[in-house]
Amino acid sequence: MTDQPKQPEQPGRRQFIRNLAVIGGVAGVSALTGKAFGETAEPQTGAQPLPGRGYQESDHIRTYYEKARL
Repeated sequence: MTDQPKQPEQPGRRQFIRNLAVIGGVAGVSALTGKAFGETAEPQTGAQPLPGRGYQESDHIRTYYEKARL
């Protein structure tokens, strides 16, 4: 048997699949930690919950509860 020279692998397709796996893993970790790329750990101002308010049932919440009943 004669050995034919081995064809070079197609690194484009294999590298693409590896890149997809890496990007998917990074996206999963980002989703689990709740932080997106470029976000800082500094608290955002303006959307802070008011202290002592807690859960309040309003008219639109009651309407939702009535429609959600089976």
